[in-house]
Amino acid sequence: MDADHVLQRLRDIDEMDVADILDDDRRMLPTEQWSKVWWQTISGIEMAEMADESGEGRQVVGLL
Repeated sequence: MDADHVLQRLRDIDEMDVADILDDDRRMLPTEQWSKVWWQTISGIEMAEMADESGEGRQVVGLL
């Protein structure tokens, strides 16, 4: 490993965009579809659904 490698890695991390791991409906893609930089950098993600109601009428209106 040399300084150029470290600098490139830092650039890759700086350019990470969460949109790269979301589909068009803003749902997380399966991890096997993630790019290498995401595989190497992320150790965990916590997600929560936001809904407008509970029970049978419940509709997801967002993810956090």
